[in-house]
Amino acid sequence: MLARAGHAVTAIDFSSDAARLCRNRCKSSGRAEVLAADCRLLPFRDRSFDAIIAFHVTGHLPEDGRRLLAGGIARLLAPGGTLYFREFSRGDFRYGRGTQAERGTFVRNNGIATHYFDAGEVRDLFSCLLLRSLDEHRREMRIRGENYPRAEIVAEFGCRS
Repeated sequence: MLARAGHAVTAIDFSSDAARLCRNRCKSSGRAEVLAADCRLLPFRDRSFDAIIAFHVTGHLPEDGRRLLAGGIARLLAPGGTLYFREFSRGDFRYGRGTQAERGTFVRNNGIATHYFDAGEVRDLFSCLLLRSLDEHRREMRIRGENYPRAEIVAEFGCRS
């Protein structure tokens, strides 16, 4: 959507297969570059992005990886740039399900680890950035006739310099 609206978009995925599939879908826009890369070691020049969207990426990293990603995002944001952040919160119905790998992080049967955030943790993680807004968004999800609470921390941060 961003590329079709005329924005230059750079996207990454750790999976080269996923990056290839996305690259093929984005060919018609002409303004989207999709790379296979590790988000903990972002391969871009300092201050090279006006906006970074980190939706459901940070929560799949261990604590040291989350810190590396946060530092990389701070390095990459241009002056006046914005980070848009979204991850599951501890109010989500899946919090606590699976085997605990770290405080707030659980590995489910599919082998995927998910970290569930609280507001203070998100503020601390991106303390090198200027907090503009932070909310917990809650909604209901219906599965096989039952309602379950979904909850996400949604935040916006700005570059300090």
